[in-house]
Amino acid sequence: MVLGVTSISSATICNTILEKLGSGVRKCSSGKARGVYEIELFIDGNILLLTIFTGRESYSPWAEIGVLNSSQNIFDVLERIISLVAEILGTYSRIMVTYTWDQETTSLLDRGVHPAATRIGAILVSRGYYVVRNMYFPEGYTEGSPKLVGERYVNNKWYTNELCSEVEELRKLVSGGCVERGSPCAYAEVSLRNILEHGTWVIDKC
Repeated sequence: MVLGVTSISSATICNTILEKLGSGVRKCSSGKARGVYEIELFIDGNILLLTIFTGRESYSPWAEIGVLNSSQNIFDVLERIISLVAEILGTYSRIMVTYTWDQETTSLLDRGVHPAATRIGAILVSRGYYVVRNMYFPEGYTEGSPKLVGERYVNNKWYTNELCSEVEELRKLVSGGCVERGSPCAYAEVSLRNILEHGTWVIDKC
């Protein structure tokens, strides 16, 4: 159970998204479960499906972003959507982003690179979702497509341990000298810098 979780007012979810994204919203409606909203977006040639759960009792709010079609500016669009979702969800929340559409992220993860040292991971970290995990289901995708999961701060031992382990991995990657300025080193630097600048109150516990 996550203490301090409060449900988000669901009455204004669609209105807020419409206000922020305007004509980019093709559809926004209630999902099958209480507190779930399904939003279809078309922004600058990119088609995304956004699912938002507003939270209930001890269940934290979360969102999942699925990319169905992408153009060259997909990462700019993702940053915009993640920022908006982070604003809506607030603290104790989780954002999941599918990644099979992005060959670079898939390749880096296959090589064993930490999820926070990918471009999607770095975007999540920069928006306050410091702990980044790879949620991959090899048995037929029964839980949907593989995705990166960004976790906002939760005051428990699990979160602290995960973040300390992540920082250690990022430091190892960066300390290698970052000879190649491209990924994943550049992404690791972005994530590490954001964590150290804004998450020192957690890192001090490592």
